[in-house]
Amino acid sequence: GSIRFILSANEMTHFSQDDTTRLKKPLFIRYKNNVPSSQIEGGIGLVSTDGEEVQIIDNVKVARLETETKPKMELFTDQLTVLPNKDQAFTKRPVRITQDPKTVVNAIGMKYDKKNGIMTLLEKVRVHYEKPIKKLNLNPPPITQNKNLKK
Repeated sequence: GSIRFILSANEMTHFSQDDTTRLKKPLFIRYKNNVPSSQIEGGIGLVSTDGEEVQIIDNVKVARLETETKPKMELFTDQLTVLPNKDQAFTKRPVRITQDPKTVVNAIGMKYDKKNGIMTLLEKVRVHYEKPIKKLNLNPPPITQNKNLKK
């Protein structure tokens, strides 16, 4: 089979009282065709008893890696719930999304459904977009004189 995702951390501690696992510096990497396509990192992670839910807390950064057709995109928040087997993630907290070349989106709350390719921003959405400036050609070709012109 192919790799769907990997969850790793600097340190993992399992608590038998409630059958949960606490992670220090979690790193969640999603794969597409055995190639990393996105990653989520944060300060702390909590894995549910059945492993179906991963809470990532404190300086959460989501990065969609650049592809041939899509630029790199990053999302920042302070809490994110990931449902790895459903390919979903969500938060009710403020989010900041940046995407090359110069797009910044701020909102409160976000739902992401990877299977359907839909990201929904829930409240107070603000977008800042700067149209890319076309680069000037600072080395234009030399102007040549047409010798066939009659004077």
